[in-house]
Amino acid sequence: MNMKRTLLLGLLLLLLMPSAVFAHSKLDSAVPAPDASIAASPELISLTFNTKIENLSKFTLTNSADEEITIEPVTVDNDTMSSNPSTPLPNDTYAVNWTIIGADGHMVQGKYSFTVAAPTETAAPTEEPVAPTASPSESPTAEPAPEEQQQAQPSASPAAPADTDNKESNSSTPLYVIGAIIIVAAVIILFARRRKS
Repeated sequence: MNMKRTLLLGLLLLLLMPSAVFAHSKLDSAVPAPDASIAASPELISLTFNTKIENLSKFTLTNSADEEITIEPVTVDNDTMSSNPSTPLPNDTYAVNWTIIGADGHMVQGKYSFTVAAPTETAAPTEEPVAPTASPSESPTAEPAPEEQQQAQPSASPAAPADTDNKESNSSTPLYVIGAIIIVAAVIILFARRRKS
């Protein structure tokens, strides 16, 4: 009787505390890794557990505003389940919320997060066009007015003939005087002769 009671108690303990015999499945690794900061949207989200998981296992993806992100159907392969976002993920922090059925038949839930921090493109500075400056050789030069051109020309020298006329008049002056004296003397002589006669 004691032996039977011991066996019954052992069976009851096994039924009441299955975790004492079977270890619960837990997340072993993930891509992207928990708390990772990646420089581009992930092409694949993969979770690997320490034991085999059932096909009913799944996960969801939410952003920092707790909005669910659409992903492709989750596939389960032995101890790994994976999927990929339907569209590239913008920069933000994302939570992977997973629910699995482990090898012991128990449902286990958990979550982890990662951050997408892709570098943003900065716009190249635009160069303002520089107005062409006229070179000194191309700048128009002001033409002198006609009066300025006339003033700029050297004044004409006195004509040579004027000098010659002055010289001729100066040289002929004594001849005129002598002729006048002769004429006056001739007139006086004529008057004197008339009186005598």
